[in-house]
Amino acid sequence: MVGYCVTYTLQPLLIRAILRYLENGVVDGVFSGCPPWSLAVLLSFDTALMSITMQHGWAQEICAAMALRVALMNTVMRKAMKLSTQSKSKTSTGQLITILSVDIDRIFGMVLFLQWGALAPSLICIVCGMIVREIGWVPAGIAFLILVVLATAQFFMAVALRKVRAALTKYTDRRISLIDEVLHGIRVIKAYAWEPAAAKSVQDARAQELTQLTWLLSFIAINYCVMFITPVVVGLVAFVVYASYGNALTVSVVFTTFAAINLLRLPIKIVPMLAMRGVDAVVALKRLGRILDLEERPPRPTYEANDEALGTIRLVGVSFSWGGGTSGGTSGNDSNDSNDSNDSNDSNDSNDSNDSNDSNDSNDSNDSNANHRQDKGGNNNSTLHGDTDKTTHCNESLNDLKQLSLVVLPGELVMVVGRVASGKTSLISALLGEMKQTNQGTMEVRSNQIAYVAQTGEDE
Repeated sequence: MVGYCVTYTLQPLLIRAILRYLENGVVDGVFSGCPPWSLAVLLSFDTALMSITMQHGWAQEICAAMALRVALMNTVMRKAMKLSTQSKSKTSTGQLITILSVDIDRIFGMVLFLQWGALAPSLICIVCGMIVREIGWVPAGIAFLILVVLATAQFFMAVALRKVRAALTKYTDRRISLIDEVLHGIRVIKAYAWEPAAAKSVQDARAQELTQLTWLLSFIAINYCVMFITPVVVGLVAFVVYASYGNALTVSVVFTTFAAINLLRLPIKIVPMLAMRGVDAVVALKRLGRILDLEERPPRPTYEANDEALGTIRLVGVSFSWGGGTSGGTSGNDSNDSNDSNDSNDSNDSNDSNDSNDSNDSNDSNDSNANHRQDKGGNNNSTLHGDTDKTTHCNESLNDLKQLSLVVLPGELVMVVGRVASGKTSLISALLGEMKQTNQGTMEVRSNQIAYVAQTGEDE
């Protein structure tokens, strides 16, 4: 950054020295005493060094922005894998896809221009000082006033862009969610001939999105027009005022001032781009913050690999709810997946390669639980513990599962029999941590690894 500022400042000074030499035949100013040919050599080296330092700065910014982008994508993916059931109901796949593909890219674009937030104002101040030195305070002051007016217009344009960008993001989320729903329910849509209605919903959402996109692109186009005409307008006004005071417009004054004003193009171009990307990044960070603030499943404890009880499942008077509640029990459970009407839960014991625990559990809506256990010797024993009258109460206002008591030891095969909607999937989901514990009961899934294998048609 420092190297670029130095080379950036030297360029108009070298141009002025060369023009003054061509006018007067004498090298004066900062480079007085230097041979004339050295000015051309220094100007060439200065231009080359300015390009090298700029490209080096861009390379560093890209590396930093890419590292942040990868870190944010990793954070969002990890967060998505840990969301609780209630949190999943507050977001959608479309929102997560938008954050990963759009919002993080906007933050990436902001980081690319981050150091220009300090560099651009510094360069503008340096160039303005050169202009004042060349044409005086009054012409330069009027030119700077016009510059401030145009910059203020760009600021209000950035505020309008922020509002339009926020509205556009909402319409984009809605369109992606609609398309996702249509793709997932395409068989039902085809069966009932709902294609026209589904297509109209998507087209209406897209039309609203395109309206906001049109406004956005219009604001961006106006902003770029203001950015490109600013140096020309500032230069013309400065020369008109300079000449009106009876000053002679010499070649050195005109070309040096225009060279300095031309150097304003880059920082003036960067400032509105930085403002627009900053607006986009603020909107993206708010959306990202809402996702990161969502509730996660409680973390699972870690057990020693040589633990003899590894693979044990123990529930003692514990209740669960899909809707949430106050959790006060002791839990040692996490989840990776869930959902099928006939499920299986493998709790693998790393201490014994021949031992496996396959839990396919549930409860009956008539408050009965048929549970059979087959040990390694082939004997069948009952594994149900607790009061069968309070084993399961499905579709309760607060609790889906109430007062469960169950013990499964390593190596046991547990099968659960129950009619549809009796709570089989809910029990598996509770063991995986998808349901929230709502009482002071004890729950322990003593395993470092849990495998969930959903039943398919081939298994039937």
